[in-house]
Amino acid sequence: MRLLRIRRLFRWTLVSGGLLYLVIIGIADTAHANQSNAILGEQPNPHAHIDEIVVEGERIDPTSMALQLMEVIYYHKERAAHNFKIGRYKKSFPDLLRLAKMGFKDSQARVSYIYQYGLGDQPRSAARALAWLGVAVDGTTRPQYRNRFKRMMAEVPDEHVANINDLVDNYRTNYSSDTRGITCMRSRTGHLDKFTCLFSQQRNKHIDRLMMLAKTGEVPWVLNSAAIDTSIALKREETHWPEN
Repeated sequence: MRLLRIRRLFRWTLVSGGLLYLVIIGIADTAHANQSNAILGEQPNPHAHIDEIVVEGERIDPTSMALQLMEVIYYHKERAAHNFKIGRYKKSFPDLLRLAKMGFKDSQARVSYIYQYGLGDQPRSAARALAWLGVAVDGTTRPQYRNRFKRMMAEVPDEHVANINDLVDNYRTNYSSDTRGITCMRSRTGHLDKFTCLFSQQRNKHIDRLMMLAKTGEVPWVLNSAAIDTSIALKREETHWPEN
């Protein structure tokens, strides 16, 4: 019962705070979550049994993409993060790669890690690992990602540095958060350092409009978790995003 209350509390907090699209809360094993955090250079999280919530998205004309499709994206983002943190690299990789190409920095860093060590049946590739991490560190990012990128670049032989730099530039041109219309920021609340990526201003205006509609009752499904879960399942079928 307690976990159920936590999930409802987070869902209500997100909705009442103006963030409509994230409806899935991932629950991860504490030991595995802290182990994965250590792998990526992150500090152990005393609340690691509750998966981190990061709100991100693409810059898209508000009329060109249904709200439910955004929910599908966030569903897969949280599922991929959960699977990665508990060591299910093979299962997490397809979603992580799709999300990395959308400009999500945590997904980019995780794809980099999988390529660096050849996990989840993926071929080991230092070049791809550096390219994806190079995208993740472009602009505002997590300090641990930037530090890991510097360490990896320092190990590249001099004769290959130019080629790696060209590859990183190519990935940034195609997959950077700026290219994909994502604004990322870091903030600190007490002893917690938070890294958050939000929709572009254009998308934020659309969210505000939907919130006003929700208050009038014209879109009651926004606050109806059962309806949202149903719409996610239907939209997943419509968009052919694989379940596994």
